[in-house]
Amino acid sequence: MDADPYLSAAHQAMIAQLTGPLAGGATDEPLELDAAGRVTVPGGWEPLLLAAPAVSLRENGLRLECVLDPDGAATPLPGLTFAAWTEAGAYLPLRRPVTDPATRTAQGCTLALRVRELRQDGFARLVPVARTRNLVRLSTLHGVLGRVLYLLAAEKARLRRQSREIQSVRQVGQAFADALDRHGADLGVARFAETLAVKNGQIVTLPAREADSDYRRRLSIYRPWLLPTRSRLLGMLNGPGDAADPNAGPLGEMGLPARFVVEEDDNELAVSMKIVGVGAGGHRDGFLRYVREAYLIWPLAGPVADGVHARRFVSAEERARQGALRAGLRAGYAFTGEAAADPALAPQLAAALIRLARCRTALSAGPPAPWPVRRAQRPDRGSRYELGLGCDLAAPSPAELDALAARAADPARPPAQDAAAETLLRSLSPMPAAQDPEGRWLLAACGLRTVHRLAGGDLYVSTLPTYGLTIEAPDTLPVGGVADVAARHQAPGDPGANAVLAEALARAAAAWAATGAAAWSELSDADARAQWTGAQALPAALTVFAAASLPAVQEPAPIVERLARLPAELLVTVRLDPELAQPITTGDPAAADTLRTLVAVLETAGIASVLPLVTPRNVLLILGVVGLPGADVNLAPRRSTGFRWYVVPLGRRLPGSDTGRIGVLGARTRLRAARVPGVFALVTLGYARRGRTDPYEHRVDLPDHAVLSLLQYEFTMNLLEHCHPAGVEVNTYALRRRHVDLDGDGDAEPLNPALARTFRIFRRRHRGEAAATFDS
Repeated sequence: MDADPYLSAAHQAMIAQLTGPLAGGATDEPLELDAAGRVTVPGGWEPLLLAAPAVSLRENGLRLECVLDPDGAATPLPGLTFAAWTEAGAYLPLRRPVTDPATRTAQGCTLALRVRELRQDGFARLVPVARTRNLVRLSTLHGVLGRVLYLLAAEKARLRRQSREIQSVRQVGQAFADALDRHGADLGVARFAETLAVKNGQIVTLPAREADSDYRRRLSIYRPWLLPTRSRLLGMLNGPGDAADPNAGPLGEMGLPARFVVEEDDNELAVSMKIVGVGAGGHRDGFLRYVREAYLIWPLAGPVADGVHARRFVSAEERARQGALRAGLRAGYAFTGEAAADPALAPQLAAALIRLARCRTALSAGPPAPWPVRRAQRPDRGSRYELGLGCDLAAPSPAELDALAARAADPARPPAQDAAAETLLRSLSPMPAAQDPEGRWLLAACGLRTVHRLAGGDLYVSTLPTYGLTIEAPDTLPVGGVADVAARHQAPGDPGANAVLAEALARAAAAWAATGAAAWSELSDADARAQWTGAQALPAALTVFAAASLPAVQEPAPIVERLARLPAELLVTVRLDPELAQPITTGDPAAADTLRTLVAVLETAGIASVLPLVTPRNVLLILGVVGLPGADVNLAPRRSTGFRWYVVPLGRRLPGSDTGRIGVLGARTRLRAARVPGVFALVTLGYARRGRTDPYEHRVDLPDHAVLSLLQYEFTMNLLEHCHPAGVEVNTYALRRRHVDLDGDGDAEPLNPALARTFRIFRRRHRGEAAATFDS
């Protein structure tokens, strides 16, 4: 039941209550509009033609335009304007026909109507004529009493409209003018009295009162209750729709067609451990012997290995499990080289190797030859092998890898008899040896998270994410002894450069060659250090460096001295071809454009920093994955590699006893052993940035060639600042470097650190924060 069917048509409600002879003194006759927006108005006694919105209006008003006798004299009548929030049934007088003095009646007529939608921005849009009948309601009010009743109730429609408007402005999406400012005060977001612009390369402010629509868009960031999830962030950035759809969010309203991408595929930490003994007494040897005899799997059958497993105090189920691991290793692998004599492997590594052997057998045309294992647990081969967590496998030949990949990808391949292996095989993404020469698509899927190419061509594999990380430290130290230790994140084919640097340099060289420019020459460490000593401050070259946004070193000697103290594997020096170097040394302005292109290639490849030096004959670029003296980290948001150290005592320690100390960060650090004999694990976590995100970080990016205006950029930055979980970093480096168009030419300009933070903060404080203190 509708308790208020008449809404703002109060005169109709009053007419409905008339009784007796009064009921004949006022009648209301509804009229029908046709599809062409025309209506035939019949004659009658003392008629008054009324018009009202057919539906209740919201933030947009309506204007009714009327023409009398459109097929004849076509006389325009005064229009009617219905303000925003007018309720349905709020009738206004459209025409009072001339009545005959004697009969008090009027003749009928024909009217043509059109409707315009009055928007808040001042634009009056003409509504299609076919929709007129859906937006306007007409009726003829007959009788003097009817006109009196209409006059008595006329103010009620205005009161109801005002009440709807007051109720509506309590919501940010419908508020305007001062009501919108009051919402902003509640949220701590003030209306801007200026706008940003760029003049002569500088961001300036210009007086301009912010429009309601723009202010409302900013307030919408903060008004709804927010749970900062990935889906909520994407919804706020892009609005509804699929990835291929245009941006339908607030930034789409601001003119950005592209949709944002949120990346959170983290780079994985690498871990390495080194066992160090303290003091005399063979603590380290005893600990490693205990690990071999109590925990590791000895695959070969023989008196020694069988005796070790027989002496273990384990359950029958565990003894059977270890026996199955030993048998599986013997069936799938041949232990040769250093692994020929009493090899031992960690149980989890043994299980992964057996899984690999079963998958290899299932993908082979016949029983494959045992896979050679060249090195297993060894106490004297460094951090990779001490605990049996990794071993060396002979690298499979390209022909075998291609055959395995073809077999795995064959849809007609008969299923393997080993159900567990078949389930794993169905999840593989095979790749040819040309794309994956180590066969990671198979080894990693079987649980070998580390597949690292060694200098001799073998593969180091481990179930731990060790990759190429190693620790260089002494096996033993005297009580309280001090030693320098090092961590190296080796590239494939170690020993050599840092893995991130080697990969980035290879990508950069390939991308630079694709441009057709002359290739650079990579210098050896000794040659590079010799070249550094001849660096000089050549004014013409420094001008080119500065124009290319590179460091212009005025005094090379202190910089060279600091460079020499950096770990050699974390940087590399390249010498530019004379074709590129000569214009730089002569100060040719065009050389700055070439350098900018080269720097962009290095940045995209993953180089974190670049420092140019000039010698009497050459132009050198020192490339690093850490900050370089005089340049810091100038091609990336942060350094590309890092190390964190821990000292973990093994065995029982009394509370408060000395456990030793180590410098926490860096590829090189100093270790002080405990002041009591014992054994401890030296642990390092290595981080290598390879284009993915850091832990507790997500990256926001746009498709290539998409650009943000300055106002869109500041809106994006404020939105991201508001919508992220506590403790999670938002990486906007890609936006700031490749997607902000400052001068409006359609091309992005990399923002320097000062400009990157030159945007207005939307939210300053919440209403209700303490503005005064109280004396006690």
